[in-house]
Amino acid sequence: MTGHFVRARVKTDFSSLFKSLVSKFANIYANVMYEEKRVGIILGEKYFFRTNSTAAICIFVKELNLEECLLDIISFAGGGGLLDISWGAHYDYVHEVLRFIGDLRVDLKKELEINYFSFENLPQDIAERLKNL
Repeated sequence: MTGHFVRARVKTDFSSLFKSLVSKFANIYANVMYEEKRVGIILGEKYFFRTNSTAAICIFVKELNLEECLLDIISFAGGGGLLDISWGAHYDYVHEVLRFIGDLRVDLKKELEINYFSFENLPQDIAERLKNL
């Protein structure tokens, strides 16, 4: 099973971005955790006809400062057929989130995109943190 991953920076405040994303994509779960900065988690799913299945979305929103957030967006699951192929559903679901953010008229900068995303090709910063546990 693979997915699709995008990391992006968004120039806007945490609260308005998180509330907007929750209203559109959180049909499973949403929560905000407080560390030094706020971190929000949004889980959702959407049916894709091409796979006759639902794909999942996980959106992590990390507050960097009062005017900027870092997003990790991951779509996974919901492949179809014997080989569990997603037929581009993961890519489309992640890019639906990016288009939605773009429609909010905020500055969005994609920093990293990983197709066929899995635990074996984590972003370097995440792999390093896990290695150093």
